[in-house]
Amino acid sequence: MNDAVPKKWRKPPLAATISMLVALAILFALSQWQFKRQNWKDNIIEQLDQAYALPVPPEMTLEDIEALAQSDAPYNVARLKGRYAQTYFPIGPRTSDGKPGYHILNPFVLEGGSVVLVNRGWVAQDKKDDVPPVYGDLQISGLFRPLDKPSSFVPQNDPEKNIWYRVDLPTMEQIARVEKMVPLVFYARLEEGPLYMTSENAPVQEQISWKPQNNHRSYALFWLEMGGALLVIFYLRFVHVWRARA
Repeated sequence: MNDAVPKKWRKPPLAATISMLVALAILFALSQWQFKRQNWKDNIIEQLDQAYALPVPPEMTLEDIEALAQSDAPYNVARLKGRYAQTYFPIGPRTSDGKPGYHILNPFVLEGGSVVLVNRGWVAQDKKDDVPPVYGDLQISGLFRPLDKPSSFVPQNDPEKNIWYRVDLPTMEQIARVEKMVPLVFYARLEEGPLYMTSENAPVQEQISWKPQNNHRSYALFWLEMGGALLVIFYLRFVHVWRARA
């Protein structure tokens, strides 16, 4: 009968020990970084909850918007007046309740002539080319955000096929035939106007009360678990010795 039993301890190789300690230090540092990012996101989400709970302020002036675009403010609840350009950009993919789709970005021409790119909401994947136009003067309420900075992994747009993965203000201005687009995105939560009508294919606005994802606790625990797994592997490979028992 051959059952494996421990015989003795042994001293692990120096190189393996140093490599293990360096790897543990890196994994621990990654976990602490994720915990710090979790606290940072918690603070942003708390402030966003407070902002969304406040009454929408009066109409924002062009000077206010331009000042906001030059500031470091991450968000600002506001109300705008103007009308939509009759060109929109489906940017995606974006999911809602696990379903694939797109966010509809529509230039909004303010009364003063400047243009704000408005995220009107989410539509299903098969509806991206069927979003009905909105005519006439409107008043919209929502949240200003700075433009997202796409990573190198985000594909390039294909404007000729109306395929958009990232915001490209100069190209969008040219296609929509507008000028002076503000370098911000306005996430609409309410659209009102004398000619405004909802339809079956209209974007779902309640899906875009924006909040950042906060999965950093899971990421931090993952790195700690990887450190624990590394310790177990190191122990079994270099420290513990097993032999067959007769």
